Amino acid sequence: QRLYFMRFNYFVPKQYQEFVKTCKQVCDFGEIGTFCFFPKSDAGRRIDQLIQDYSIGYPVVLLELTPQHFEEPEEIRGLESRFSGVGMIRGEYLLRKTGKYITLPEVRDELRAYLCKMAGMFYPRDVWYRTIEFPSNWISALEGADVQMHEEHFMMATRGIRRSLMYPDTFMAELAVVVGVSKEYDNLHVLLPFVTNPGEVREAKRMLKSLAFTNKVGMMVETPAAALTLESFCEEGVDCLTAGSNDLTSFALASSR
Repeated sequence: QRLYFMRFNYFVPKQYQEFVKTCKQVCDFGEIGTFCFFPKSDAGRRIDQLIQDYSIGYPVVLLELTPQHFEEPEEIRGLESRFSGVGMIRGEYLLRKTGKYITLPEVRDELRAYLCKMAGMFYPRDVWYRTIEFPSNWISALEGADVQMHEEHFMMATRGIRRSLMYPDTFMAELAVVVGVSKEYDNLHVLLPFVTNPGEVREAKRMLKSLAFTNKVGMMVETPAAALTLESFCEEGVDCLTAGSNDLTSFALASSR
């Protein structure tokens, strides 16, 4: 399996290099890499510096390109060649931009166009789409929300794969868009968020299989439950593990973000 770390370009390079070397020594992963954010200005020089500072022989994967990046195409033209792929397209960013939920046909159309553009731009390098990971309170504020739900503690609430499986019709509508694009671009894969038990991965894979999805399936490692039982998840055949340091640190240390 592969293991990628998020947000470590906030570390100074020496700290990050030591961290990755330690992980490589104690973990038998086939590949370790890091994500970096896409800089908004002076892009070419800053990207080259990021890769030089943080790659240390391992892949540097673009964390994401948001829909807003495509509004300034001169900022991204030609820069995709510097990366090993796209580690995460966050489904919820499109919802935030439109103010609408995935239940609406126009949102699914926009998601389809976005995924086609991303997968085509980076082809044949891997592009990972993370399914929607919005707290239910935020979803309730969107046009087209399937269920109105208000929860006090959003970090421990009905979110990520937990919510997706609770409302399978909505989840299937989202997956159908991704699967449709994946039939044209075999480099587009699915990343499952906020996973806590292997049964969630198993059910999501079953739903994807029912749509004839044949590409890769990965998962976020952002809860202690997932981090402490990784072997059981690997037995489910996940292809990629992405360590989400924000939630994982908060839950492990009982500390707010």
